[in-house]
Amino acid sequence: MAETELFLSNFITNQKRAVRYHLIFAIGILGLGISIIIATLLISSETIAESLKSIIGVGGGFISSISSFPIKEIINRKGRINLLNTLKLQLQSADKDERERVEELIWKAIEKTVLE
Repeated sequence: MAETELFLSNFITNQKRAVRYHLIFAIGILGLGISIIIATLLISSETIAESLKSIIGVGGGFISSISSFPIKEIINRKGRINLLNTLKLQLQSADKDERERVEELIWKAIEKTVLE
């Protein structure tokens, strides 16, 4: 029984670590896109053709919008962490029959996460 709680704690820790990595990645992509847009706006029109300047600016906006994919993953993982924490609390306070049912739910949640 303690094995499930230990595994669940490790799984929650891994999910939190993944959230942190996705957050760093999203911020990095967003920062890159914004810096491209700002650099494009600061470049004088004499240095670069106006049409090329527009294309680079649109590219920066596109790069910034890509950061929404890691943000979506962060939201999903945060929801999963909340669910697993709730199940962990129920597991600690459950009687034997209810504990088996909660353990089954935990393993189904973990299985679904692994298969995604």
